[in-house]
Amino acid sequence: MMLFLPNIMLFQAVGREDWVGYFGMMFSGLTVATGYVISRKASKEHVRRYVLLSSTGIAAGAFCLLIDTALWSVLLFMIVYSIMNPLAVNTLTSYYYRLTGRLPLKGQLRVEAVVMRELFLNTGRVLSIAALLVGAPDLQSAWLPAVLTVAALLQYALVFLLRDEREETAAADR
Repeated sequence: MMLFLPNIMLFQAVGREDWVGYFGMMFSGLTVATGYVISRKASKEHVRRYVLLSSTGIAAGAFCLLIDTALWSVLLFMIVYSIMNPLAVNTLTSYYYRLTGRLPLKGQLRVEAVVMRELFLNTGRVLSIAALLVGAPDLQSAWLPAVLTVAALLQYALVFLLRDEREETAAADR
């Protein structure tokens, strides 16, 4: 939902497909640059902090959309999202692979773990699109920013499901 809904809102704000493409290129470049910096600077000890920071940034950007669905708020949301989403995705992906390496049988079930991860990710995608269709059936709906904000706020649940590296090490030592 976060991949296409902001672009729909951007099109509604600018009214031209070519500008949506130009902005999309800019946001993609920002995402790649942010991902590169994160891959060089982030540490595995601060998993919860990174997810909390990214969730807060995305939620703050989504709240701007609740104020006004104008060009400034859509662009602000997409800039913030382009910076914060790689922080969440890179952090969660590396956390997932570290966690998989600690499973019984020393990682021999990696393929099965990846299949289960994809199953849950795709189920979440289907459920979020169903929620979008129920919550805002019309693409001109005033509920689009609200649905986006709720989706952004749901990311806070991840903070409580993760453990920092220090907590994991202490749990493994027990």
